[in-house]
Amino acid sequence: AELAAMKPSAYLVNIARGTLVDQDALIAALEQKQIAGAFLDVTDPEPLPAEHPLWSAPNTIITMHLSGRAQTHMF
Repeated sequence: AELAAMKPSAYLVNIARGTLVDQDALIAALEQKQIAGAFLDVTDPEPLPAEHPLWSAPNTIITMHLSGRAQTHMF
């Protein structure tokens, strides 16, 4: 229902928890162009399996959830 309430020009951004978003509903909304795209810093499961359909979902960017980490140490 929340995705359906979004404008077709809206982008979903999730940097909180992967379980907050119904990923099947998100994939359907992206494929049906109900929303413009998605930026996901978190997914469920994490890491996302290579064959997961989110990797090929239209207008979707998925990043590693590594906030606060550096190459040599963690803050």
